[in-house]
Amino acid sequence: MKLIIYISLILSVYFSTPSPGVLADNNLETGIDLLKRCSSCHALGDISNNKVGPSLYGVFGRRAGKVAGYKYSKALINSKIIWDETTIDKYIANPKEYIPGNKMAFWGIKSIKERDAVINYLKIATE
Repeated sequence: MKLIIYISLILSVYFSTPSPGVLADNNLETGIDLLKRCSSCHALGDISNNKVGPSLYGVFGRRAGKVAGYKYSKALINSKIIWDETTIDKYIANPKEYIPGNKMAFWGIKSIKERDAVINYLKIATE
């Protein structure tokens, strides 16, 4: 089943018009590998499938702190952030600095290329 999902993702990228850098430097594969770290806490599929962290399904365009059934920190709820490429990039670079008081136990991804890969794959995996 995972192989079918992986092939589907590769084909969807191949037949779409990617933004600059989506396929550069094995960007998609890097994003897949990096998001494996996130999968222990976050589901990418069904919005009701929260884990330690909220589901990331449909994250782009969603206001922070709004997945039903997940208990967010007050800092995230009160942030008024709308998740897009820029806000996700800032958040995963350093979650504690971007939203002080949030409860995500993750130190961040320092590499711009790695964050770009995560965001590009996240766009595909959470539609």
